[in-house]
Amino acid sequence: AARTHCLEQKARKLSPLCQSQVRERFVKWKEDRGRMMAACDEDVKKFCPDVVPGGGQILQCLQSNAPDVSDRCYETLPKGTLYVQ
Repeated sequence: AARTHCLEQKARKLSPLCQSQVRERFVKWKEDRGRMMAACDEDVKKFCPDVVPGGGQILQCLQSNAPDVSDRCYETLPKGTLYVQ
């Protein structure tokens, strides 16, 4: 949320090409996040019941439980380093 707010505040200072790339990445991020949350709904309830949403905490919880989450959920998780916002 903080990064999004920062980008919104600074968007006018970005070049048109950069603005376009930021928009494209934001749209993709929202689509990917929606897919992940739909695929991982039951896993969130099972592995992360006490995690407060925000700041990437749900994603961090799912990634830390990656070996145990459902295959459907696992396939939607970003691979590589943990997402930290």
